[in-house]
Amino acid sequence: MGSLNYEYVRYTLVKDLQGNVIGLADKNGNLAAKYTYDAWGNILSVTDGQGNDVSGNPGHIANVNPLRYRGYYFDQETGFYYLHTRYYDPKVGRFINADGYVSTAQSLNALNMLVYCNNNPVMLVDSSGTYSNTIYDIINRQIETANSIIQSSNRILQTTSRNYRSLEEATTDWANKYRTKSKEREYGAILYKSKNAKTNTVSYSYGITYKGFENNTIPGFIVGYITGRFKVTLDPNIEMVGFIHTHPQSEKGYHNDYPSDPDLFLLNLPGINEVYVVPYSRCSGTSAVIEGSISITWDYENHIAK
Repeated sequence: MGSLNYEYVRYTLVKDLQGNVIGLADKNGNLAAKYTYDAWGNILSVTDGQGNDVSGNPGHIANVNPLRYRGYYFDQETGFYYLHTRYYDPKVGRFINADGYVSTAQSLNALNMLVYCNNNPVMLVDSSGTYSNTIYDIINRQIETANSIIQSSNRILQTTSRNYRSLEEATTDWANKYRTKSKEREYGAILYKSKNAKTNTVSYSYGITYKGFENNTIPGFIVGYITGRFKVTLDPNIEMVGFIHTHPQSEKGYHNDYPSDPDLFLLNLPGINEVYVVPYSRCSGTSAVIEGSISITWDYENHIAK
């Protein structure tokens, strides 16, 4: 996780499991920019938080931010990525010059001095321009670093939960535990589905609960999501199914009992089939646990008109 300042506003880099910068969020957790790439790093879209194309606007924060695919530095003028020791051209999937080593001999492909990530950009990453690491190595380091930061700041409230018979039971129990604590800040946790091959049964649980800030729980979500994605790759019987978090008490005259745009954006991520919102206070008729994908239950326009 990282951040950058632009015109006196600090933006947080939103990354996916592979380290790609897929968005920028402001201090309130609102998305200001979104990016998509192909496997080799070609930029497919650059939009604002609402999905409007801003690729032709050089002054927009989406284009001011230089960190893109795999977290590499993107050179707007050339279209190349700078990997500390040399430049990589995503259009041809090759470095534009050889590195300073005769050969690291990681594979036969490595004998080609211009090859990028041994022609396997999905599973490998090369942050230095000289040596490829597996995505698993990167994920492990991200998890260790992020967890150490959050643990040192006392933001982990509880380890994983017990198993529940249904997702509704798991979300209801979590909501009952953390709603009353969230008057001035958010809390969040990743939700899981587990299969028991021996008994042919299914159970649900929530992962570590993280203490967030007044209007977001971005650091906790990033750590939980990366950890969750890594966990499900190692155990085929575990599936990440969603994210649950609280919303604090809103200011007088405002509503906070509906999903925000960043909440709904999470539904685009693999493994986040549902985003649950647990408001500290809510209007009559609003569910205690709101499902983001079912807009009829919170319908923003009609809701705030009441």
